[in-house]
Amino acid sequence: MSTSITHETATTKFAEADGVHYAYRRFGGPSDAPLVFCHRFRGTMDDWDPATINGFARERDVILFDNAGVGLSTGVVPNNARGMADHLIAFLGALGLSEVDLLGFSMGGYVAQFAVLKSPHLFRRIILAGTGPGGGERYVPGGPDIRPIASRPILGLEEQLLLFFTSSKRSRSADQGSTPGARSMGRRRFRVQPSG
Repeated sequence: MSTSITHETATTKFAEADGVHYAYRRFGGPSDAPLVFCHRFRGTMDDWDPATINGFARERDVILFDNAGVGLSTGVVPNNARGMADHLIAFLGALGLSEVDLLGFSMGGYVAQFAVLKSPHLFRRIILAGTGPGGGERYVPGGPDIRPIASRPILGLEEQLLLFFTSSKRSRSADQGSTPGARSMGRRRFRVQPSG
């Protein structure tokens, strides 16, 4: 792996399993096991903050991917985290990986937990960030104030700041891109698709 390739410049590749073509990007430094990122509700590879991903990639082999039916991947989005975990496991198999570290963010944390329960031999370590226990009887993710915003067809800056940053003025203010939330959103716009 090359550390000169970044989130912004990594080439999108595809791996096929059971008729689904999973879009992914793999880059970063050498490591014992790659670190696979499992994203949030409606999140794609391009929604990860490059500052975060590139920080990991300086010392780790990083894999970003779009699960079935999301972003650049084909297939149908499952209606539950268990089905999404099945796709994650199929994707890892398509890459021929026998051991990975896994970071699950938000709904990706639910998926990560189900994947570890289904195939514990695949996972060396798991990092759960901004997530919960993955559901259960009568569990409803997000409160009544969050669900209508999270399910909008297009999320603008204000919606993303509300969903992913604290309510402090410093965190959520979009004033001239000078706050952590606005800077994070701005970094996501600089993705380039290299040729070849």
